[in-house]
Amino acid sequence: MNLVMGQYKKNNTIIHMLDPRLKLYFLVLYVFLTLFFTNLAPMILSVLVGCGVVYLSKIDIFTILKSIHGFLFVIVFFTVVSAVTFSSVSPVLLGIRLIMIMVVSTVFSMTTKPYHMLDALRQGLHLTEELSMTVAIAFGFLPGLSNEVDRIRTAAASRGVDMSEAGFFVKIRDFVPLVGPLFRISIAKAGKLSDAMDIRNYDADTEKTRVYELVFKKRDKVAAFFVAGYVFLVIILQILI
Repeated sequence: MNLVMGQYKKNNTIIHMLDPRLKLYFLVLYVFLTLFFTNLAPMILSVLVGCGVVYLSKIDIFTILKSIHGFLFVIVFFTVVSAVTFSSVSPVLLGIRLIMIMVVSTVFSMTTKPYHMLDALRQGLHLTEELSMTVAIAFGFLPGLSNEVDRIRTAAASRGVDMSEAGFFVKIRDFVPLVGPLFRISIAKAGKLSDAMDIRNYDADTEKTRVYELVFKKRDKVAAFFVAGYVFLVIILQILI
């Protein structure tokens, strides 16, 4: 399945060092501006900004392509739906928007430590402890589930089910029987994680202490200035062009 979203990749780039709250704010704004500002000029600017973020994060292009491949079915599905329903949004442009959102989301997950992501959700978006923990755990589960899909497909291939040479729709049909084992594995993983948290007396309602408090530094303020400039330019281009 080649899903890399959710895997943290340690590095010393400027994107890695930024405050996770700022990265989360940028991701939310980027998704909103990319999806709802439909003119060509804002979209080109968003693509350039997304490519700039990838460059600064120093994540190699093959990792990005693996991330896109992991969500290829979702991208193709929405693109086809847009074409079939004769939507006013160009299917090609919609596909580009979805690809860029997947790319920037991958950069966010690969440059943000899991506990920093949890703090960003709690302190940045002011989500509850339960919801923040659920989202953080879901991100952490993605790579593991991707590996489990590969294991199940390998086991199925050893029994004569080979999807490597099949067409797109045949692959979808053959993937359906894999959902059951994947669901059981997911439930088993969730049960083990729940037991581990119970053993450690985890309580979402208890006030939490933190070793490191999130504080906006000078580099975060400079990055926030560029994010504000990007939002301003997109709005101006959407209005004027």
